[in-house]
Amino acid sequence: MHSISTAFNLIQGLNIKPIIVENNGFRQTYLDDLGCDVVYTNNNDTMYFHKGVTELLDINYCIDKYNICHDDYIIKLTGRYTPLTAHFFNRVIDNINKYDAFIKFMDICQNQYRYNDCVLGFFSVKCKYLKQFNLYNTE
Repeated sequence: MHSISTAFNLIQGLNIKPIIVENNGFRQTYLDDLGCDVVYTNNNDTMYFHKGVTELLDINYCIDKYNICHDDYIIKLTGRYTPLTAHFFNRVIDNINKYDAFIKFMDICQNQYRYNDCVLGFFSVKCKYLKQFNLYNTE
């Protein structure tokens, strides 16, 4: 709750629509009282070989449900991360016509740059690129 509330406070006044996705099935939860859209999915019911498949299914479900345009940016933030400032959100908004994605390539366990490891708990990318991802046959 702390992480979600902090993120909501940081995006107040910004042109960002928060949507919470809970992928453990529809039911009433404390998330319903947060004053934003909450989307419940059942994608966690199926065991995929990689957690990213479930997360991508949730994102694609929201893209379809909200008719998100191809050039709109999606910011994915896991509820376990607490942003400390609005820096990332503002950077996305301020550079909306310059870049297609905002992703940090980093091994967070070693706290060092790594070209083939990116932090997928907090990123932003244009919708059209997320729609192109296919994680079913990827390791």
